[in-house]
Amino acid sequence: MSLAVAVLVASTLAGVLAVLVLLAGDEFVRAPRPAATPGRLVRLVGAGGAALVVIAASGWAVAGVIVGVGCWYVIGVWQQRDASGVSDLERIDALASWIENLRDVLIAGDQPVGAINATVATCPAAIKPQVRRLAAGLGRQATDRSPRIIVVISS
Repeated sequence: MSLAVAVLVASTLAGVLAVLVLLAGDEFVRAPRPAATPGRLVRLVGAGGAALVVIAASGWAVAGVIVGVGCWYVIGVWQQRDASGVSDLERIDALASWIENLRDVLIAGDQPVGAINATVATCPAAIKPQVRRLAAGLGRQATDRSPRIIVVISS
């Protein structure tokens, strides 16, 4: 078997595996959905169009299928990006009020890392998970990167 055939077989198997992983997902039993929705139509047209372009440009059907499945997934993720229920305006308003609160804590004399940790409890609910993740990430920094930790250790 030549190297080109082995590479072709391996890439085909990888493509089939990728399709199976994307189609399987986390849930094996799904609730019945309506047959045709505008979102599915957009996904179908986008994925099918991308697959046809790849097949026409390269002549490779496997590459076209992989690109089509990838586009189907990406378009679905794009369509569900606002499924959290928090609008952009609410998120911006929450961010503005948290920044004002952070400014007040910094003016009171706290260090930046300490100010962020202090405002986690009082930040608006729309951005609380992101602020909590930021505070946790800053708490795990090494001592050479966090001025607050250096001050605490040296005093």
